[in-house]
Amino acid sequence: MLRVASMEITRGEGSQAFSVSLPGIDLARGEVAAITGPSGCGKSTLLEMIGLILKPDRLERYDLGADGAIDVAGLVNAGDDTALADLRARRLGFVLQT
Repeated sequence: MLRVASMEITRGEGSQAFSVSLPGIDLARGEVAAITGPSGCGKSTLLEMIGLILKPDRLERYDLGADGAIDVAGLVNAGDDTALADLRARRLGFVLQT
């Protein structure tokens, strides 16, 4: 249902820069994963990349749906904002703490 490989983004500049990366995750339908860590470690940034709010600097693979039906990485890497907005509206969702 969700398969991501080599997703990474760098935020900030200079000495304030930090990177958030997801080497890989593979979740089947109904499977649940928890993202935990201290404040400021990049949990929200990671969710915003997975939720297609932030564009990753690097993304090797992102498949969504049964048998990788939607090649999200292809859409992200092609800059297909219309298709990505449609995916956000119809297939993805999460609620941040605020």
